[in-house]
Amino acid sequence: MVEHGAAAPSQRARRRALSLVFMLVGVAVVVFAIVSQVNAPTAPGSAAGTIDPPQSTSASPSTSARPSASATGTTPQSSPRKSKSQKPTTQKPRTVKPRTEKPRTEKPGTEKATSRKTRTKSRPLLPPSKPVSISIPAIDLTSEVFAIGKAADGTLRAPEPGPDLNKVAWFEDSATPGQLGPVVLEGHVDTVEGRSVFFDLGRVRPGDEVTLKRKDGRTLSYTVDAVRSYPKSRFPTEAVYGGDISQSTLRLITCSDFDRRTRHHQGNLVVFGHLRTTAAGS
Repeated sequence: MVEHGAAAPSQRARRRALSLVFMLVGVAVVVFAIVSQVNAPTAPGSAAGTIDPPQSTSASPSTSARPSASATGTTPQSSPRKSKSQKPTTQKPRTVKPRTEKPRTEKPGTEKATSRKTRTKSRPLLPPSKPVSISIPAIDLTSEVFAIGKAADGTLRAPEPGPDLNKVAWFEDSATPGQLGPVVLEGHVDTVEGRSVFFDLGRVRPGDEVTLKRKDGRTLSYTVDAVRSYPKSRFPTEAVYGGDISQSTLRLITCSDFDRRTRHHQGNLVVFGHLRTTAAGS
């Protein structure tokens, strides 16, 4: 009985020691994750390109297409490795509804020269159909696409924890692929789990191809025009949600400029593109 009673304290000591070892290992893993965190690629100045077209010559949508409150053009920040996600910026870009144009009715030979020139410009007028997948071969990215709307404050919601966290989201109040106006898609650069779907978006360059597949089976190819990073306080709402609405354009948005001190992203990376080709579905 004496020997058995003496062994109990020894067993408790071993359990405490084992618990301490596990705790130290856990702390070491967290520290290693923070120290070894790799920032997402950033776009160099040479990738700035040209946005479609300069804002001074952009077509202006009708007043009815400018709601007083809409979604923000930024992705809520998800800081890497155990950092807390930030709230989206408070800028509320307007929603641009895709336009549907009627055929011209002038008699042959009566159009002005400027009208003939306008008619020859590519003006995609596909019927609405939501995007279901995206592919960017230059960065080996393929993802499903799901629709996302606005938060209660009118800003753009971000993919939330769950099965869609690391997927690309399409802003449901923007144009669908092939319609006039910008097709706006967003995705996290990283989350508390590590790298996310748009981690390598900063490696995209002007001239690269972005392919969107629609629910109706059509596949559309967009060409990248510009890759730019902006401070969140100066997010280009008009350029992202407006721009040239006389053609089908593309906007890809994620966070950028991670600050290790604050554990938050300070900017947004935006990829601008325009429609190149359309393929009919099977």
